[in-house]
Amino acid sequence: MKANEYIKKYGIDEARKFLEVPSYSIDQLMMLKSGVDVREIERLVESHDLLDEIDGIDGARDRIYICEIDDCTSFSLGGYVYEISQVKQAIADVESCQ
Repeated sequence: MKANEYIKKYGIDEARKFLEVPSYSIDQLMMLKSGVDVREIERLVESHDLLDEIDGIDGARDRIYICEIDDCTSFSLGGYVYEISQVKQAIADVESCQ
């Protein structure tokens, strides 16, 4: 099972719980055995979190649009700097989980 399929099936909150367990549970070991890539789940959860920080997919798209008009490669929000390429990847990641 691919990581995005796992999130589609169980949800982002379950993926977060999976990553929070300090040592592997039976369920996690079974997932690893079935081919789920933990690093991929981590990346997808980070992408969801990044978009949550910037008002979701719609907020991210709005900021990308403004940056493309202004010909910039990043934007600042809440004291953090976000690279447009990173935000675009996060959008693709989140959409792959829907």
